[in-house]
Amino acid sequence: MKQGVSELLGEGMTAQGASAKVYRALRPLLCERCGAQILEGELFTRWPIADQLVRIMPRCRACVPFEFAERCETPPSRSPLIKELLSQPSQPGQAEDAAAKASQQDVERNIEKRLGPALRWTRRPRK
Repeated sequence: MKQGVSELLGEGMTAQGASAKVYRALRPLLCERCGAQILEGELFTRWPIADQLVRIMPRCRACVPFEFAERCETPPSRSPLIKELLSQPSQPGQAEDAAAKASQQDVERNIEKRLGPALRWTRRPRK
């Protein structure tokens, strides 16, 4: 499988105050403007060719100085099904036991509803 060239990390701010997308090199690249080598793991930006909108030309930090602050964003909220699947089982009492069983049955029903067609398809006998 072919290795990617870069991965998008997020938004950064150039020295001029403009917003720029920040990338990490997954393999050595050459800067489009000065020809300097961008080593694997280094951060860089991309700029469009002339009047095109697609940003494909890599530019090193020497050509386009920028600041990038890695943010620790909270993960997106999870669905109740995922929360239930990832939660640790607890030791419920008798009253809580019935609610836990009902909740477990809801989870199993939701799993079957979402994955059932795919599972049935893969378990069919092949001709």
